[in-house]
Amino acid sequence: MPDQEANDTKAQNDELSIPPKTKDAIADAINEKIPGSAKCNVCPDGSFMIGDHYVSLLVTSGESSGGTIIGGPTYPCVMLICGNCGHTRLHNAILLNVLPVDGQ
Repeated sequence: MPDQEANDTKAQNDELSIPPKTKDAIADAINEKIPGSAKCNVCPDGSFMIGDHYVSLLVTSGESSGGTIIGGPTYPCVMLICGNCGHTRLHNAILLNVLPVDGQ
């Protein structure tokens, strides 16, 4: 994964940010599960950096109402962002073993 130094400096002052050691674990997990995935698949010049925060995909109530369930389940993800074109990939943080499941 690319060097995170510039991204980490800003994030160190943010209590909600992903700590640098966890970013290293994310990079290791992705490199192990998807070798060679550090290059952007949209533009030829970009490499991915790990976003500073976890993000969540919200669960909706279904096709009939389509409403978001406030306080309902979510899918916590880490963002990989291309430093050139901004293309963003999401990877499930629990399946990468970088965010514990509730109660564990």
